[in-house]
Amino acid sequence: MMYAAAEAEAFGASVDFFEDGPPNVASILVETPFDLAKMPEVNFSQSVPLSSTLHVISSMKSKLQGKALVSAVAVGPLSGPVMWMGMERWIEVLMTDSVFTKQVFDKYSAFSTAWARRQIEAGADLLTWFEPFASTSILPLKLITQMIGPSLKSICSLGVPVALHLASAPSFDIAELAYSSGVKVLSIGLHDDAHKLRMTTDKKLTLIGPIDGIGLHHWKGEKIAAKTRQAVDDFGHSGGLILSDAHGEIPWQVAPEKIDVLVKAVRSV
Repeated sequence: MMYAAAEAEAFGASVDFFEDGPPNVASILVETPFDLAKMPEVNFSQSVPLSSTLHVISSMKSKLQGKALVSAVAVGPLSGPVMWMGMERWIEVLMTDSVFTKQVFDKYSAFSTAWARRQIEAGADLLTWFEPFASTSILPLKLITQMIGPSLKSICSLGVPVALHLASAPSFDIAELAYSSGVKVLSIGLHDDAHKLRMTTDKKLTLIGPIDGIGLHHWKGEKIAAKTRQAVDDFGHSGGLILSDAHGEIPWQVAPEKIDVLVKAVRSV
């Protein structure tokens, strides 16, 4: 996906674009159940941001000729409603209104599953499923399990490997849920305990992360290399490690030369 806000834009939200950062949703679509009921169904082929993403996926698939994998990206139904309602309102609904919560969750779930499927049909080899709210640093584990368990199993049945990404939030507490649902790759939170997470996921899940993208902007060459080697040492054992930033997006302010240092450090391990 070119930008996550495209999912809200497809429903009519306005989006602000910036020269030095990712686009952000600039309008609220849903405050009440009445607002939710009025929301249109998304036509994937007529939505400019979504159809453009599908075109990029199919073009990359064709040009790469199997030399690299192409990932679909979709925001899960526990986290996506933030782009419809705003953070504060969605948390309020989650905590106080179970009926409205289910209505919002079900509508976003239907959309996000269909959106993931369309990207896979366009040629994506795997799916990155973003669910930052599926972290116990934000919500209780019981609520997370109740809400995302069925949706995880559903998207893991789409025929491609699934990476569950919490966008730098701690993932240790949901590692077993991820594995039992069929997830193949799990993100590493910036504050996850390396030993505990590796022991829990050993021979079960490949991990992705854990480089601090903001730190990467400030670190000098030797510190970047040291952090990279430490990440490989902490997580690059049985099950494997996909070295990446922890958030799922490297800030635009990170100089390309620093990425070069990181890549060379990986190759030297």
